[in-house]
Amino acid sequence: GSLEGTLTAKSTLLAGTLEAEAALRGSDVTTGTAEIDKIIGDAALIDLTVRRSEDGLFLDSLNVTTDQFSAGAEGQASDATLNLQLAANLRDLSVLAPGIAGPLDLNGTVSAASGPLTVDIGLTGPQGLSAEVSGELDRDLKSADLTADGNLDLSILSVILEPRKLNGKLGFDLSLDGPIVPTSLSGNLTLSDGAFEDQSLEIALGSLAAEVEFEGDRVDLDASGISEPDGQLELSAELDFLKEDPSQFLPYAVDYLVTAKDEGLVSRMARLPSKQVFDLQLAGRAAADTVSADVLLKSNGSEKLKGKAGLVTNDSDRTARDFSVD
Repeated sequence: GSLEGTLTAKSTLLAGTLEAEAALRGSDVTTGTAEIDKIIGDAALIDLTVRRSEDGLFLDSLNVTTDQFSAGAEGQASDATLNLQLAANLRDLSVLAPGIAGPLDLNGTVSAASGPLTVDIGLTGPQGLSAEVSGELDRDLKSADLTADGNLDLSILSVILEPRKLNGKLGFDLSLDGPIVPTSLSGNLTLSDGAFEDQSLEIALGSLAAEVEFEGDRVDLDASGISEPDGQLELSAELDFLKEDPSQFLPYAVDYLVTAKDEGLVSRMARLPSKQVFDLQLAGRAAADTVSADVLLKSNGSEKLKGKAGLVTNDSDRTARDFSVD
């Protein structure tokens, strides 16, 4: 590939002003990363116009244009003040995700005076994709007061999961208030009208519904679905984050309780002579170096397995594992 550029500038020394324009054009440019090269295509153009006056530094325009992508920013940027308008467009998402056609658009603003960054950014795309993030973000990126909400049609992931099929509507309404750690998160994720199919495993699930609720140091999950042709699935989980320990590889330990009920799916996959109802309960703690669980498994109400399981991580070699069941 090739690159060529131009630069023009005009300055008034006594007034301390500056006006500058720069342009960079490329053809047949490759980065070695297939996804980026698909976006760049055969040609790329970058245009930049800036000026400096007694009021500060102004970004009059920054535009990046390729065969498939365009992005722009304009506004004021200085040590004291930031006020930028942002826009970006991917002409067709199928360039990155074959089979998912349509444009992907981002628009928003980022601003700040002497305090944190204020952001208001929206994203829209094909197949019901939408998201909006707004609020404040500390400049050191250590804490935030942000909200995020939107929707996603899970069929957009089927391209990645092929030959498996996934459908459903995923909605999210989340807030992050405080240090950027899991316990600062609140809100919920919801799944409705979901379906999953994997013919190789003879799995066909329909009417999938789920809700995940985040509330500080606790996360609750409830999910259910139909196992075709005549089964039922239920799943619930409770996670409690314990005191943070920054010295550990993972800063949190988690107490958990997971219960699952299956009617039909396991029986069919295991080719059992008759449909059975399985109930599974796992309770324990997961930390940086250990995972423990009390296990209880029932079939048609009769206890089949009861015991303890442990997983230990060697601090000197985190690939080493010691697993035991009582």
